[in-house]
Amino acid sequence: MKRITKVIAVLLIMCMCSTCVFAEEIPANESEQNDIGSNPIQSEVEDPMLLEASPEGSEENSMSLDKPVITNISVNGTSVTLSFDSVKDATHYVVKNENTGTETKISAGNNSFTATGLNENTTYSFKVKAVYEADGNSSSSDWSDAKSAAISINVPSKPALSSEPYNKGFILSWNNVSGATSYEVWRYYNKKWSKIKTTTATSYKNTGLTVGKKYTYKVRALRTVTGKTVAGAYSNSKSITAKRYLTGTIRLGYSSGVLIRNAYKYKEGSSTKVISKTLLKKGTRVTILKRATVKGKGMDYVKLSNGKKYWIKRGNISYGAPYSTYDYTTQAKENFVNKQGYSSKTKYLLFICHYAQKTYVFKGKKGNWKLHKTFKCVTGKASTRTPRGVFKLYKKSRLGWCYQYVSYFKSRNSFHSRPYGTKVMGRPASNGCIRLYDNDAKYIYKSIPKGTTVVSY
Repeated sequence: MKRITKVIAVLLIMCMCSTCVFAEEIPANESEQNDIGSNPIQSEVEDPMLLEASPEGSEENSMSLDKPVITNISVNGTSVTLSFDSVKDATHYVVKNENTGTETKISAGNNSFTATGLNENTTYSFKVKAVYEADGNSSSSDWSDAKSAAISINVPSKPALSSEPYNKGFILSWNNVSGATSYEVWRYYNKKWSKIKTTTATSYKNTGLTVGKKYTYKVRALRTVTGKTVAGAYSNSKSITAKRYLTGTIRLGYSSGVLIRNAYKYKEGSSTKVISKTLLKKGTRVTILKRATVKGKGMDYVKLSNGKKYWIKRGNISYGAPYSTYDYTTQAKENFVNKQGYSSKTKYLLFICHYAQKTYVFKGKKGNWKLHKTFKCVTGKASTRTPRGVFKLYKKSRLGWCYQYVSYFKSRNSFHSRPYGTKVMGRPASNGCIRLYDNDAKYIYKSIPKGTTVVSY
């Protein structure tokens, strides 16, 4: 047993000695290489196969894109268009409106963008970046340097000015200018221009002027946005001389008279029912308000100087023929015929105004008549009054007894030129017909068709 133990001890000693010798024979650098090769982390970095298998989207696989450059920016009304250069490998671009924060995607190959509907009197700033997106990978460039563009206020266009006379003044009107927020009215008088009105309306009535004096007007449109105002060009100017005009409702012809005998007062709508035994006395002056025919009898509704009103028989009155040397305004004429509801089978309406001694030609239709022409005329004198009422133009004749171009509207009463040698115009003087200047009579004869309504008022 002791012998076996000795043998085992000798073998152990011999093994230990051989291991030490082997370690001394290994070179130092080889030992270092073996240590490196045994490091698993270092092996992963240097192994090319492991590099190929690196995760997608790693920093080594990201696409590097150049920053775009905005090459141009321009303004057109309330739109801004910007252009930018192409960036290699970009699949699309993003344009950012820095005022609103809105970002818009633009496909590659399209190197321009237009922003529309922008606010006036505002400066906008834009920038662009390039983006790459493919095979699950994405990257983007830095934003470009910002470019700014100022949207100015749209200048309103020039209005078209028109005018119509008014008593000692004028009614000015103009078209509604797109985008205008107000208008300025300017007047030239006494060798200087003055702004007389700023208004949001498209008309202005300038009255109280000096009759016989000339006034010149012009208008321009204004546009105000966020406290800033720009003015458009002035309209063409209008020069007008102030005159006197009648502005109230059209007065009834032969509207005044005097009783030639004592007259009974009658119930409205009757020529037989007397409402009072007290007669109106001969010589009483009356104003005629209405006329009517009741069972063949002419009746007048009259007003006395004390304001009382009665119906009396027409034969009791001697009519004066009051008239005016002034004409009504266009507005007064149109308002009256449209309010009265006159109609015509043609597009024309003839209106004889006994008080103003004028014949008006209207064009249009019932409720929408527009004054077309105004003719100075002569109506019948008090003893041979022109018939009053609503008639129709029914006949025309080329030659009359001593005048041409005759257009009949009631029996032998007609429109015609003045008899040769007669120069009177603008006051009652005829035997019942309507006398006109030659060219005016010719116009009715040639241009106004038969069947046209004729109102004698």
